Amino acid sequence: MVLLLVEMSGTYRDLRVDCSASFRDERPKDRLLGGLLSPEFDEASCLSRYQSALYWKQSDHTPSPYLLRKLRNYESLHRRCAPNTELYNKSIEQLKSNASAGPSECNYVVWLESGGIGNRVISMVSTFLYALLNDKVFLLKLPDDFHGIFCEPFPGTSWLLSSDFPIQDLDGFDISHPQSYGDMLRTKFALQAPKKQARSEIYLLIFSDVLLTTTFSTFGYVAYGLRRVRP
Repeated sequence: MVLLLVEMSGTYRDLRVDCSASFRDERPKDRLLGGLLSPEFDEASCLSRYQSALYWKQSDHTPSPYLLRKLRNYESLHRRCAPNTELYNKSIEQLKSNASAGPSECNYVVWLESGGIGNRVISMVSTFLYALLNDKVFLLKLPDDFHGIFCEPFPGTSWLLSSDFPIQDLDGFDISHPQSYGDMLRTKFALQAPKKQARSEIYLLIFSDVLLTTTFSTFGYVAYGLRRVRP
């Protein structure tokens, strides 16, 4: 709607012209965003999950079959390995025993919050992308001020780290922590005396140097860190 005020003979005439029709996208909205979203969710569980498509301009591009296949495969992996599953409980027991049992079906990336909301969101996306491309399970310790902001992204399960996770001081892990993977490499601790507990925790803390944001981090810092990480 455009409001035109036209002066004629010392008075103003109000001319209303409806221009919205020329800009309206008449195509039906794709609430699954081309397959990026799974249809398995209960719509009432998080209204914005499917209704968000109503407020976006529909894209002329479609997601690649490779991306859609990776997403469906990841959802299946997450269901098998998420908290309160048999495989997750087995991994927790391994962590409690301070033992490293070699390759496992479930390998985890745990996200911890740091910095402002912008850095948090960027690091969450970066961490999930790494997990998606390397068949790892993405879990997060959601800060109190983030509850209610995000929908659960994976059907039939949760992405939240369970409250009974054996490492209770996770908030203390960042790039300056003496047990962070980067610091261990710098001090050659991992080569000098490979303690079982440290080796076991590395599987969950290996990314704390490069995927956790800090007060001085930027997207470039995160991307640079990702470039150095090996699957």
